[in-house]
Amino acid sequence: AGVFFIFVTQLTAAMQSGLFKETDIKVRAESWRHWRLAGNQAPLAHKHGFVNLHCHQLEGRSDDDKSRLADILMEALKPHCEAAREVSVEIVEITRATYRKHKA
Repeated sequence: AGVFFIFVTQLTAAMQSGLFKETDIKVRAESWRHWRLAGNQAPLAHKHGFVNLHCHQLEGRSDDDKSRLADILMEALKPHCEAAREVSVEIVEITRATYRKHKA
């Protein structure tokens, strides 16, 4: 699936979780040109790569909410990553005491 379609899928899943306001959700993608999965002696073809979704959110949500969000995002992501060898979702808490944001 195209990256834009995956973006829309993840954005929709995050909104439907009920944990965020729509205006608080941002989606970004990075492509890694050089990578290797553990246990592989040679670089793999792109179609056998990996997808790793990091969901950064401000601290304060319960472990149950974070777990539910990880499940929602994984279920939304898997159908679009069938060629990937590994698919993972990681919920990362941002500490309010060290987070800064400036809007122009």
